[in-house]
Amino acid sequence: MYRKFVKVIPFPDELAHSIIARVALANCCHSELVISSLRTLLQLPPTDNPVFVLAAGLSMDRDILLTRHTMHPLHYAVARNSALVPLSSRKNGFQALFGPKSAATARYCELCFLAERGTCVIPSWRRKHHLPAVDWCPVHFTPLRAWSTELAAPFFRHSQQGLFEHLDAEVASSVENAVLRRYGQLLTSWLDRSVPYSSLKVCKVILAECHRQNIRCSKEGSAPLLSDILLSKLPPTWVHRHMPHLANKKAGIAHPKFDTLGTSSSDSFPTASLALILAALFASISDIDRALESY
Repeated sequence: MYRKFVKVIPFPDELAHSIIARVALANCCHSELVISSLRTLLQLPPTDNPVFVLAAGLSMDRDILLTRHTMHPLHYAVARNSALVPLSSRKNGFQALFGPKSAATARYCELCFLAERGTCVIPSWRRKHHLPAVDWCPVHFTPLRAWSTELAAPFFRHSQQGLFEHLDAEVASSVENAVLRRYGQLLTSWLDRSVPYSSLKVCKVILAECHRQNIRCSKEGSAPLLSDILLSKLPPTWVHRHMPHLANKKAGIAHPKFDTLGTSSSDSFPTASLALILAALFASISDIDRALESY
């Protein structure tokens, strides 16, 4: 690909896929060829994780690239007790680590873009704009916009019309919702964790708080169901968009996921679902942090 490799310096919180796009632009090649070409240039074994290949090409510590420029910390923010090891020891696939690799669009905040445009030639994709079911910027609380990942580099042709599309205006109601704001803030903070929380600990915190608030997490009983509490606190448009299985549930009827927390394995709950429940049960991020640290 290149006899003399041109390096780039990653921006804070820049998604690794965005780094690859800028590497491709700097070296006049297609982004899909960056990893394979670096393997050949650096004579690295084909079994090396793409994160480590990119880190070697940029002369970066691979653990720093993994934990600060991929979604890896969020994937493993909550893990089973047997897996409470440093996040850099975990392995994952290329697409999951590097963000919207296989997606048609990546997301960005227009205000973040305008701020970056004054300090760098090509603004980048950020991890904080790719949190699951968070359709707004956690810094500016404005709706995110979409960008086609088929372009050679992020925002390289910002002036062309038709490449962007606003996420629905319904996002405005999500941004104003206190639970969803906490949810986005909680996921953002988990991006910086180096060691995951124990899934057992998180579930114990949730069950204890549900008991304190007289909320039911099982099919049996007469107390209000956790799923009904969630539905009462979340904007219907957001629920329909991101959790149609919850939106279609009838009041008083147990949800097969949320309302079995007290009887099912904690390892079966996605990190994002646990974060949403915590955001709904507690009044602030500091309250959540204190509760998790107390167990």
